[in-house]
Amino acid sequence: YVACTPPQCVDSGSAGTTYIFNVTQWTSYAIGEANFLINLSAEKADSRDPVPKGSQLNYTITINNTGNATAQNVTLFESYPSGVVFLTGEPTPSGNSTFELGNITAGGSFIVNITVNVSSVLSNGTVLNNTVNVTFTNSSGQNSSFLDSELTTIIGFPIVNVTKSASPN
Repeated sequence: YVACTPPQCVDSGSAGTTYIFNVTQWTSYAIGEANFLINLSAEKADSRDPVPKGSQLNYTITINNTGNATAQNVTLFESYPSGVVFLTGEPTPSGNSTFELGNITAGGSFIVNITVNVSSVLSNGTVLNNTVNVTFTNSSGQNSSFLDSELTTIIGFPIVNVTKSASPN
């Protein structure tokens, strides 16, 4: 950074990643401290959509970190809609809905796969709203979270009508 020399500028310490200066004369000073950014996103996809009632539905959740810092203690909390029951998950969740992913480095990603059973008593045209809540911590210990959802339409079983007739009786 450009030198900030006394008596114009005195380094008073730092608070986290922010340097604090007592400045008595305003000129242009720049601090070469890099800005660290965690930019997590979630892309949630369902397979099949629409899904027949009474069948299995797969969710794939991809967490991407396009920032330049590591997201720590990344945890994914899955909220299953009524009408579905958790079957399997990869990685294996704590319980049925908490996936502890650990750290995701800058430029890194993590994929979670979930399979649920869809109830056979749901009405044709029902829309399932599946939501995921992703939480993480930055290097300063600050917590952040965000949500992502996926909508899936339920289709019914085919209805077959059979009419039999004979001529002559």
